[in-house]
Amino acid sequence: LFTLVPGAQAEHLQRTGFTVYTPADFAAALAFAPEVAHVHHGPCLWWAGTVNLACPVIFSSLGVIPPHEAAPAAWPGVALGAAVSEEVHAKLEAAPFGQTVELQVMRNWYDDRGLKAPKPRVPKSLKRVAVVTNHLNPAIAEHLNALNLEWTHFGLPENSVEMTPSVLAPFDAVVCIGRTVLLAAALGKPVIIYDNHGCDGVLSAERLDDLASVNFSGRLTRHQPTLDEFRALLKTARQVDLAAAQRAVKKRFALTTRATEWEGLYQRAIASGVRLTDSAREIYRPMFDLYWGALQLA
Repeated sequence: LFTLVPGAQAEHLQRTGFTVYTPADFAAALAFAPEVAHVHHGPCLWWAGTVNLACPVIFSSLGVIPPHEAAPAAWPGVALGAAVSEEVHAKLEAAPFGQTVELQVMRNWYDDRGLKAPKPRVPKSLKRVAVVTNHLNPAIAEHLNALNLEWTHFGLPENSVEMTPSVLAPFDAVVCIGRTVLLAAALGKPVIIYDNHGCDGVLSAERLDDLASVNFSGRLTRHQPTLDEFRALLKTARQVDLAAAQRAVKKRFALTTRATEWEGLYQRAIASGVRLTDSAREIYRPMFDLYWGALQLA
């Protein structure tokens, strides 16, 4: 594992037995000799290309908005590109990188290890709602307050906690985006996909493909519901076939399934024959040095 600036997560991983490399750890990373470098973001690609590794790289993008998620401007040694959704795939494909490197959609996941998913139970009424977001849309708070619902916000700035089955268990419904959508559905909870980007309505098995195409982000329709429309969404959430949604999410988004897909992609990268080389280092080294110097100044 590599990070530019280690923090609490790096310390936690190190305590649990992982090695976390930083930009100064050239010799240690070289001694580790990875079979594949799986990178997110340009600066991490530049660092991997700067170390004297001789492995293929997979460049993976998780979004369409942050600049670091964009396709790299140079990509020697990159065997494959991975996109978390069709939306991200289209963004990468429009760049020279995506027109040269084979792209694969590799979707998100929820952790199913040891998870005993309860049988879905449609609540008689939705009273307790979990709102999971790092960018709380004021309209969500206004709607929930206007309907006199009891709700709890999880996320920045004051309540950033790991989303686990035990955290979500007490709630009748969940308003969220991204991976929390998958975990909540796997737990048999009604889910409303709603955040800063907009509201894509209620998760159901029938809508799973469309919602996955934008990684359950709210960007499928970008709708901003009125209070009456939000009230109708809560009613719809109680009418969804929660068991069907639970089965569909388990079949397609469980971590155990996703890990097998990633292992297959790693094997394809190794078999491709594409590798980081001395000429790649000549390209990546000045890019990383410039970025690292600017980051230290910042």
